[in-house]
Amino acid sequence: MDISLPVRLIIMMLLCFLMMTAKSICFMAPDNFVRLKSDLSDVEPGGIDQKIFERDADEQGLLEGSQAFKHNGRYYVMMISMDWSIPGRLRREVCYRADKITGPYEKKVILETEFQGYGGVGQGCIVDTPDGNWYGFIFFSG
Repeated sequence: MDISLPVRLIIMMLLCFLMMTAKSICFMAPDNFVRLKSDLSDVEPGGIDQKIFERDADEQGLLEGSQAFKHNGRYYVMMISMDWSIPGRLRREVCYRADKITGPYEKKVILETEFQGYGGVGQGCIVDTPDGNWYGFIFFSG
């Protein structure tokens, strides 16, 4: 799908995060990332613009709400997954993980439940505490 530059820039600014490297990386659309100019005003000419994974047969619907982070040297991209063409399919949280920001990324469904009849989960994130515990925060709506 070809997205116009202004729309891509809006998407980038919504989904951007700063990596620990002094370079600004933005995950977009949700399987692609680009490097931004140092002032975050635009895509860096000649910089990285790379597709990081191909959707598998089980992931052909909506992927949105990307949250990207680095933890213990690995890269994680979490997002909601929903395919309304599959009867009974719930919204679920998926995570793509890689050893390098450029991939390859492996996928895992990390949460798929009705949440007491509310139809599944939405976007979420994971945080870790100084004592090493991980906690997940997941949005859901009824």
